[in-house]
Amino acid sequence: MLFRRRRSRREPGLLAAGPWSVEDGLAERRRLGGPGPENDPGTGLDLDGWEASIWILHTMYESTRGPVDLTYDDLDRLHPREPGTPVADMEALLGEATTLTGIPGGLVEAPGEEWQRLRWRELAARLGHGLDDNNVPPCFRWFPYKSWPASIRPPAEGSLDADSLASLTEQLKAVTPAGTCFASYGLVAAGANEELPRCFYGPLDAIDVLVDPSMGRHGTPSNFWPDDRSWFVYTDWDLMGTKVSGSRRLIEALSSHADLETILWSRPPAGDATG
Repeated sequence: MLFRRRRSRREPGLLAAGPWSVEDGLAERRRLGGPGPENDPGTGLDLDGWEASIWILHTMYESTRGPVDLTYDDLDRLHPREPGTPVADMEALLGEATTLTGIPGGLVEAPGEEWQRLRWRELAARLGHGLDDNNVPPCFRWFPYKSWPASIRPPAEGSLDADSLASLTEQLKAVTPAGTCFASYGLVAAGANEELPRCFYGPLDAIDVLVDPSMGRHGTPSNFWPDDRSWFVYTDWDLMGTKVSGSRRLIEALSSHADLETILWSRPPAGDATG
């Protein structure tokens, strides 16, 4: 069933981003059947109602020079932490030492020729465990590192990486005749600068235009979906994977895509999760 797009209602304090117009975020959330502002999770909406879903695991890379014995935290501590730096300020606030994990946040690009892609399953096998028995969605808990080895570029939290975004939008455009979609940022993903979720409407192949650190948007949208709601993308600000829901045909196309690493993870029954 197709839905007529409502005329743009620009929210105070928000400017359009390139080809994107600003929409009434609460109105679009009601159309989706999402929670009201009093129950907003702030990090993205995880909704049900589609035939199938799959998780895209954000891309990680490994240095072609081989492993090293140092972690990101080790390298950081080799240099004095000057007062006023983010890490020094955090330690002063907490009153204790912090650990630099090495996990990036926001949209990241492939790091360059001296880095090669490292699949999640390859790293998991190397560490002697699988990926299919986790009780939490794709996140830092899927690997044992408190601080990652400096020879690995970990998956980003809170955003699709540039390569995965390109591959995903290629598949979504094939099943989206209008080529347009809504895109919404949770309050945390938008830098907590607004009282209401940020929502935009524009071309599917211009998702990357919305990434604007100067406006608090460091990563891809928390959610994006087409006018007919035939698919739905969810990226939680705290996770290292992106959930895509839609038709079985779409999910099968994503699972067989050579450039995407995916997993059919689903939340365990209540009481079975470890938190």
